[in-house]
Amino acid sequence: MSKKMFWFVGMASAISLLWAFFKMNESNEQDTLEHTFENAGKPGQLEEGRHDAAQRENADMVSEGSQFGVQYFNKTSKEEKEELEKNKTT
Repeated sequence: MSKKMFWFVGMASAISLLWAFFKMNESNEQDTLEHTFENAGKPGQLEEGRHDAAQRENADMVSEGSQFGVQYFNKTSKEEKEELEKNKTT
C-alpha cells in the first residue's frame, strides 16, 4: 500500500473513533444530568416514597453548608463591630 492509503485509513479510523467517543459521552452526560435532577427533588422536601439514607444525609449537608455562610458572616461582622468600638474608645 502507498503512504497516501495508510494516511487515509489512519485518519478515517481516528475520526470514527473520536465520533464514537463523543457519542458515548453525550449519552452518559444526559443520563447523569437527568439522574441528578431526579434525585435532587424539590428543595427542602423529601418525597413520601423516598427514604434513602444517602439522600437524607446529602440534604442535611446542604443545609449545614448553607448555615456555614450565615455563621461566618455573623462572626465576621461581630468582630468588625468590636474592632470599630475599640478604635472609637481609644
